[in-house]
Amino acid sequence: MVTFLERSASAKAFVLSAGHCSEQGKADVIVGKNPLAMPDYGEVLYRVSSPRAFTLETGNADEPRTCVQVEEIVYGTMTGADIMLLQVSETYEQIAQRTGVRPFLVSQEKAFSQGLALRMPSARWQNDRACEVEATVETLKEARWLWGPVLRIRILDTCGTPHGASGAPAIRKDTSRLLNFSSADRLKRI
Repeated sequence: MVTFLERSASAKAFVLSAGHCSEQGKADVIVGKNPLAMPDYGEVLYRVSSPRAFTLETGNADEPRTCVQVEEIVYGTMTGADIMLLQVSETYEQIAQRTGVRPFLVSQEKAFSQGLALRMPSARWQNDRACEVEATVETLKEARWLWGPVLRIRILDTCGTPHGASGAPAIRKDTSRLLNFSSADRLKRI
């Protein structure tokens, strides 16, 4: 769950994930033996209904999973960045009262130094991976998509990044703020 400076605690909460996790869009990519829908290059999903449950990271694998109900994809794309912002049915205050989970604030910084210590919590796997910024890559091309700038992140534990962790946030260990991404300026105005 994420928030931006000056966003009210009484506003409906946002969850940040990866655009390729949208299960909507004009591109069909084969994953295993099944096609997976995702936004094509140049396509933007804006205010698209997307009723589904989403698990929030609680920071404690021993606790029961904390679920929220998604209402819509506020913004999703794989053009310039692989990103999706979801709006849930509860406010930040309601979620905090019910679960104790509070949102991560999206950093306003745009540059990050090599070696910056990060953590990547995964609600799917209920774990928290230690990692660090390795480099900034100005442009990255993957199949038909072009992104940039992006951070190359080095995972410090031996487990690597498993399937299903690609939408996990990168959070600065020193400030607990979510690293900014190329579409953050667009998203905070929504």
